[in-house]
Amino acid sequence: SSDVCSSDLELDLTKLPGWQEAEEATQKRIIESAKNYIQNQDNVAYEWIGTNKYNRPALAGCRAFQLLLKESPEFLDNLSSEIWKKWTPVIIATPIINRHEDSYLEIVKCAYVNAPQESINTLITLIDKENQEHGHIVVISRFDKCWDQRLKLALLEKAKDPTLKPKYFEQLLKELLKQEKLLKQGLTEVRDFAKSLISFPLPLAENEWEKVLTASRVLIQNLD
Repeated sequence: SSDVCSSDLELDLTKLPGWQEAEEATQKRIIESAKNYIQNQDNVAYEWIGTNKYNRPALAGCRAFQLLLKESPEFLDNLSSEIWKKWTPVIIATPIINRHEDSYLEIVKCAYVNAPQESINTLITLIDKENQEHGHIVVISRFDKCWDQRLKLALLEKAKDPTLKPKYFEQLLKELLKQEKLLKQGLTEVRDFAKSLISFPLPLAENEWEKVLTASRVLIQNLD
């Protein structure tokens, strides 16, 4: 593993001069190499996930997925669940210049559909990192195309983690309430959880009464 440099953060190979200047035959060889890499790379590194180090062979795998989504999507449609499970932690954790880029969000969606538990496990690892280092929620935006009841409940369980900092807890609760409304399934687990936190008199422990105030504020701001 090593520190990431700016050129590594561009996951779309088709935007790089090397691809744009290549002849069609060379581009086809690159596509075939990407397929081979995804299928046959057995030593995928995970130890960098949740740290500030990155593994370039793993990043190359995410680049390969990004390329194939654009140039050979039918190949991804036919990948085995075992291969998706192997690469999903890398896809979720890969650093990227623009995490809102549609092609990246689509790859995350494919990973989530084919390997939901691996996706959620990696997301939780990255949430722990954000909570400890920044106290600001960012990584969940990678899942903008993935929200369903399973993801909501997994993150609701994480919202109950007492190690979450107050500001991070507030942001997570807001996002969960927003997504619960958008899912429109008539299920109110997040709302019920927020209501369950509200008690009077306020608890004595500072982190507990902060959660009471946060839940009250977020409910008022986000409910009809």
